[in-house]
Amino acid sequence: MAKAPNFKKFRKIVGNDIDALRTEMLAMRTELENAQQQIREVSLTQNAAASALTAIDGRVVQLGRELTNQLHELSNDLEKLEQQSDGASAETIAQLQATQIRLATEQARYEITFRQDLAEIADQLRRPR
Repeated sequence: MAKAPNFKKFRKIVGNDIDALRTEMLAMRTELENAQQQIREVSLTQNAAASALTAIDGRVVQLGRELTNQLHELSNDLEKLEQQSDGASAETIAQLQATQIRLATEQARYEITFRQDLAEIADQLRRPR
Protein backbone atom coordinates (compact mmCIF):
# COMPACT_ATOMS: atom_id res chain seq x y z
CA MET A 1 0.00 0.00 0.00
CA ALA A 2 1.31 3.39 -0.92
CA LYS A 3 1.78 6.14 1.59
CA ALA A 4 -0.22 9.33 1.15
CA PRO A 5 1.95 12.16 -0.15
CA ASN A 6 2.68 15.11 2.15
CA PHE A 7 0.99 13.51 5.19
CA LYS A 8 3.88 14.49 7.45
CA LYS A 9 3.70 18.03 6.16
CA PHE A 10 -0.08 18.14 6.82
CA ARG A 11 0.37 16.67 10.28
CA LYS A 12 3.06 19.26 11.08
CA ILE A 13 0.80 22.14 9.89
CA VAL A 14 -2.13 20.86 11.99
CA GLY A 15 0.19 20.46 14.98
CA ASN A 16 1.46 24.00 14.52
CA ASP A 17 -2.11 25.30 14.27
CA ILE A 18 -3.08 23.48 17.46
CA ASP A 19 -0.04 24.90 19.25
CA ALA A 20 -0.93 28.39 18.03
CA LEU A 21 -4.52 27.94 19.25
CA ARG A 22 -3.26 26.74 22.65
CA THR A 23 -1.00 29.79 22.94
CA GLU A 24 -3.83 32.11 21.93
CA MET A 25 -6.25 30.45 24.38
CA LEU A 26 -3.70 30.76 27.18
CA ALA A 27 -3.23 34.46 26.40
CA MET A 28 -7.02 34.98 26.33
CA ARG A 29 -7.39 33.13 29.65
CA THR A 30 -4.71 35.35 31.19
CA GLU A 31 -6.44 38.49 29.89
CA LEU A 32 -9.77 37.26 31.26
CA GLU A 33 -8.27 36.57 34.69
CA ASN A 34 -6.66 40.03 34.72
CA ALA A 35 -9.98 41.64 33.77
CA GLN A 36 -11.79 39.68 36.48
CA GLN A 37 -9.21 40.79 39.05
CA GLN A 38 -9.64 44.42 38.01
CA ILE A 39 -13.41 44.09 38.32
CA ARG A 40 -13.01 42.64 41.82
CA GLU A 41 -10.70 45.50 42.81
CA VAL A 42 -13.09 48.13 41.46
CA SER A 43 -15.98 46.43 43.23
CA LEU A 44 -14.07 46.43 46.52
CA THR A 45 -13.21 50.10 46.07
CA GLN A 46 -16.83 50.96 45.31
CA ASN A 47 -18.05 48.97 48.31
CA ALA A 48 -15.56 50.74 50.57
CA ALA A 49 -16.61 54.12 49.19
CA ALA A 50 -20.29 53.25 49.61
CA SER A 51 -19.64 52.21 53.21
CA ALA A 52 -17.81 55.47 53.85
CA LEU A 53 -20.67 57.46 52.32
CA THR A 54 -23.17 55.59 54.49
CA ALA A 55 -21.11 56.35 57.58
CA ILE A 56 -20.84 60.02 56.62
CA ASP A 57 -24.58 60.18 55.98
CA GLY A 58 -25.26 58.63 59.37
CA ARG A 59 -23.00 61.16 61.04
CA VAL A 60 -24.70 64.06 59.23
CA VAL A 61 -28.10 62.76 60.35
CA GLN A 62 -26.86 62.47 63.92
CA LEU A 63 -25.37 65.97 63.91
CA GLY A 64 -28.53 67.35 62.32
CA ARG A 65 -30.67 65.81 65.06
CA GLU A 66 -28.37 67.12 67.79
CA LEU A 67 -28.45 70.62 66.33
CA THR A 68 -32.23 70.46 65.92
CA ASN A 69 -32.62 69.37 69.55
CA GLN A 70 -30.35 72.18 70.72
CA LEU A 71 -32.29 74.73 68.69
CA HIS A 72 -35.54 73.38 70.15
CA GLU A 73 -34.15 73.67 73.70
CA LEU A 74 -33.01 77.21 72.93
CA SER A 75 -36.50 78.02 71.70
CA ASN A 76 -38.01 76.72 74.93
CA ASP A 77 -35.51 78.72 77.00
CA LEU A 78 -36.27 81.87 75.00
CA GLU A 79 -40.01 81.41 75.53
CA LYS A 80 -39.50 81.07 79.30
CA LEU A 81 -37.23 84.10 79.34
CA GLU A 82 -39.76 86.08 77.31
CA GLN A 83 -42.47 85.34 79.88
CA GLN A 84 -40.24 86.66 82.67
CA SER A 85 -38.79 89.67 80.89
CA ASP A 86 -39.53 93.37 80.77
CA GLY A 87 -39.97 95.49 77.65
CA ALA A 88 -36.27 96.07 76.94
CA SER A 89 -35.46 92.39 77.24
CA ALA A 90 -38.36 91.48 74.95
CA GLU A 91 -36.65 93.17 72.02
CA THR A 92 -33.42 91.25 72.67
CA ILE A 93 -35.37 88.02 72.96
CA ALA A 94 -37.13 88.74 69.66
CA GLN A 95 -33.73 89.23 68.02
CA LEU A 96 -32.51 85.96 69.53
CA GLN A 97 -35.58 84.16 68.20
CA ALA A 98 -35.01 85.61 64.72
CA THR A 99 -31.40 84.47 64.85
CA GLN A 100 -32.51 81.03 66.02
CA ILE A 101 -34.89 80.73 63.07
CA ARG A 102 -32.12 81.82 60.70
CA LEU A 103 -29.76 79.21 62.17
CA ALA A 104 -32.36 76.46 61.85
CA THR A 105 -33.00 77.42 58.22
CA GLU A 106 -29.28 77.43 57.41
CA GLN A 107 -28.79 74.08 59.13
CA ALA A 108 -31.58 72.54 57.08
CA ARG A 109 -30.20 74.05 53.87
CA TYR A 110 -26.68 72.78 54.58
CA GLU A 111 -27.98 69.31 55.38
CA ILE A 112 -29.98 69.18 52.14
CA THR A 113 -26.99 70.37 50.09
CA PHE A 114 -24.70 67.86 51.77
CA ARG A 115 -27.12 65.00 51.07
CA GLN A 116 -27.33 66.06 47.43
CA ASP A 117 -23.53 66.02 47.21
CA LEU A 118 -23.46 62.54 48.77
CA ALA A 119 -26.08 61.32 46.29
CA GLU A 120 -24.01 62.66 43.36
CA ILE A 121 -20.90 60.88 44.65
CA ALA A 122 -22.86 57.65 45.10
CA ASP A 123 -24.20 57.93 41.53
CA GLN A 124 -20.67 58.42 40.19
CA LEU A 125 -19.51 55.32 42.05
CA ARG A 126 -22.37 53.23 40.65
CA ARG A 127 -21.68 54.18 37.04
CA PRO A 128 -19.55 51.69 35.16
CA ARG A 129 -16.27 53.07 33.88
